[in-house]
Amino acid sequence: MNLNCINRIVWVLCTFIFLLFGPGGDFNGKMGQSLFAATPGQVNAVQAEKKPDIKWFKEELKISPKYQEKKEGILGMSWIHFLTMTFLVVFFIGGLAAYHLRTVRTRQILERLLKEEEDNNGT
Repeated sequence: MNLNCINRIVWVLCTFIFLLFGPGGDFNGKMGQSLFAATPGQVNAVQAEKKPDIKWFKEELKISPKYQEKKEGILGMSWIHFLTMTFLVVFFIGGLAAYHLRTVRTRQILERLLKEEEDNNGT
């Protein structure tokens, strides 16, 4: 196979994937129906159609309440997850501050050395 044939195959596959998963494409044979062209009522109907009834599902499977999701902490995260993420953000900001201070100090030292070199060359 030459390079031109391979390029054509790749192009056809990419086009097919775009049409299948691109705007409005799904596996239900509704290709070309874009949500952007739908009315708000149609969008809600499509979203409700795709969203399964979780309550019924949990009742049918008889899932114990201790295994079901609970909202706790901040924004639905557990407290340990929230504290870990907070620590990581603070550590990242501290690292950026340390890097900034290091570059400022390096610049000051280099300017001082260059100034001393100019003074020594001038005398």
